[in-house]
Amino acid sequence: MSSTLQYLLRSVVRSKYNSFHRRYTGESSDTGVRDSMEFAQWEGAPFATLPEAVEVYMSSTFAQPKTGAETTLVSYRGRPAQPAHADGEGVQSAPAQSSVSSFHVPSLDGMRGGAFLLVFFGHALPAAMLRFVPPAFGVTVFFVLSGYLITTLLRREVDKSGTVSFRDFYLRRALRILPPFYIVLVLSSVLTQLQALEGKVTLPALSAYVLHAANYWHIYRGLEEVPGGTSVYWSLSVEEHFYLLFPMLYWAMRRWRLSAREQLGVIVGLCGAVLAWRLVLVGIFHADHERLYRASDTRVDAILAGCALAVYGNPVLDRSRISDRTWKWIALPIGAMVLAVTSLVRQPLFQEAIKGSLQAAALIPFFVVAIRCPKWLPMRLFNTRIMAFIGLLSYGLYLSHRMVLSLVETWVTSNLALQIPIALGAAVALCYALHVFVEAPCAELRKRLGAKLKRPGSKRSPTPIHTKVALG
Repeated sequence: MSSTLQYLLRSVVRSKYNSFHRRYTGESSDTGVRDSMEFAQWEGAPFATLPEAVEVYMSSTFAQPKTGAETTLVSYRGRPAQPAHADGEGVQSAPAQSSVSSFHVPSLDGMRGGAFLLVFFGHALPAAMLRFVPPAFGVTVFFVLSGYLITTLLRREVDKSGTVSFRDFYLRRALRILPPFYIVLVLSSVLTQLQALEGKVTLPALSAYVLHAANYWHIYRGLEEVPGGTSVYWSLSVEEHFYLLFPMLYWAMRRWRLSAREQLGVIVGLCGAVLAWRLVLVGIFHADHERLYRASDTRVDAILAGCALAVYGNPVLDRSRISDRTWKWIALPIGAMVLAVTSLVRQPLFQEAIKGSLQAAALIPFFVVAIRCPKWLPMRLFNTRIMAFIGLLSYGLYLSHRMVLSLVETWVTSNLALQIPIALGAAVALCYALHVFVEAPCAELRKRLGAKLKRPGSKRSPTPIHTKVALG
């Protein structure tokens, strides 16, 4: 009797799975589950016993998708997927969209806004308070975020078209980054030349900025010969160097058909190499802080940490064996404790060589929870309108805030309590105008050029991706 019941229940569950398989993959029932072994490995979420199979059937039958601010999970194939958990806390992520470049996750706008505020207050407050509001940590958040978003876009493009269009990628990056970059640089140069800002305008320094080598100019020539308020441009150079090289590495990994786990291994290996190089620079070559803090070869591991999250355990694209509760109540507190340790331990070797790697790794749970659990109380701040608005303007704000702070301090007031709100309000007004008149038109131009450059009938067969399970 028991065997008969098991047979009937397995038949029902198998039929249910085949209907879902056809619904979400578009494949015929002939390509569905063929035997119990394959059935037990359904979409990388194994269940070996009959009760587990019945639980999956019940949850897939009666669980209702969430609506409203919570969005649709996208599988690595680019098709809608079921939530990873049936406890009412499904994965939250960006909806599937037709355009690769239109990828958008609201929680990450808020994280951008938070990262900018860390940088802003770190630069606005006295140096004695930098330990409590470290602008360097805000830059690390930006780096991890950039790596995650860029790699996720590349991954979606390869999943959709089978390759990476370097022409489209660099065109999108150029139209997104360069117009505000050069506008703020020209504005600060003019104000410096008019002596409204401290600093100098020299052709060699401007050339280094234009050629995205500002970080190495700062390291070897200092900040004395640069336009006022442009000291933050070093981090843009780091990101530009990453944009130049990483798409080719990712294309090669997909071309060689590395599995997601193998891609993760390559990226983590590169992070380890950067950490080892910093240790060598500190321990053997006695490199100074500027060399370690601003150079691309010593800071790119923070960006690569975001890339690692994007290729394996991506909270937007991958299913997960790790529950939301585990991320919220175990992984996130561990990440917070690691960040606290990096602030408290003041040993020079740790601060110069090790801290950056630990901070980048500790940020991963924050990104995962912010994306998957946007309605959880600690993460709601990142989804408020004000944080999303600041996140929308964050690129222009980051470029211009030091210039605005210097102008307010020199020409408006030396009272710190008045400087901060005036400078923040002025920077927001300036960057909103920059967004309306420069960034938004450039975004529209990106879309038009992207559509124009796509040729009908040129789509290639997708490069297979060997991702069975995900950690995130």
